[in-house]
This record gives sequence, C-alpha cells and structure tokens, in this order.
Amino acid sequence: MQYISKQESARIKRDVANKTNSKPLAGGGICAFFIYDTNLKQLAKHDIKLNEADGNTWCNGVRGVARVKGQDAILFSLSYYLTGKPLAKKPDDIGKGWRYVTALFKLREQDGKVFIEQDDACLKNPNQLGDLAAARKALTTCAAPQPK
Repeated sequence: MQYISKQESARIKRDVANKTNSKPLAGGGICAFFIYDTNLKQLAKHDIKLNEADGNTWCNGVRGVARVKGQDAILFSLSYYLTGKPLAKKPDDIGKGWRYVTALFKLREQDGKVFIEQDDACLKNPNQLGDLAAARKALTTCAAPQPK
C-alpha cells in the first residue's frame, strides 16, 4: 500500500490551516508491503527503500504485487517521483517524470515470525522496471548460469 508519513500529515494540516502551499517532504510518500494472517493480524511490514536522490523521493503508488515462482519471494512494483523536481503545474503534466521500480522481497519465517527483506542484488534499485513482467524477465537473466 501507499501512505503518507506522520511528518507529511502534520505538514499538510499546518499548511491547510495557514492557507499556504509547499512542496512534499522527501520520503513523505511511503510504499510498504504488509503481510497479515487469516484473522487480519499484521505479521510483518517493510517500507520499500528507494535508492535514488539520497532518499529525496515520494512513493506515490503501488502498481502490482506478484509471487516469484519457486521462491519464497514477492515482486513489488511501484511509481515514485523525485521531490527536488518541480511539481506539475497543469493536470496534463501529472505523471511526467515519474520513476518506476520493481523490487524483490524475500520472505522467511523464523521462530513463528515472518521477516521481509528487500533484495536489490539482481534487479538493482533504481531499475526502471515498471511492471511485473519486465521484472520476471530480469529475474530469469540473473538466475541463468553466467559464462566463464
């Protein structure tokens, strides 16, 4: 899911009360992966790390989630933008300059607890893999034996 940080929420409330307009806070838009049990009890959560622009990013949407065949892993595809860039001035400009990344999350269980680890070794981060199919194809390249 995508949500805003506590700091961003406070900034928005302050700006609305003061009738001012300001830029989004770096890291104020967060995309996270949650795992729940059958009773909707949260078992694990992991905020995706966006390794671009020293964290001056705003995650603005989850595009897809899929399992990885043969692994205890999930692909998580999302969009984001850099907070140091100018915001769209017209509705037609929304989405221009957005970035896309698909991350690999490895899942493991230990002592009855679920752990999520972001693994950027194969897909890299940032990677511009904007959909799950492209990420699956990239994963097969990493899994293939490398020539000596």
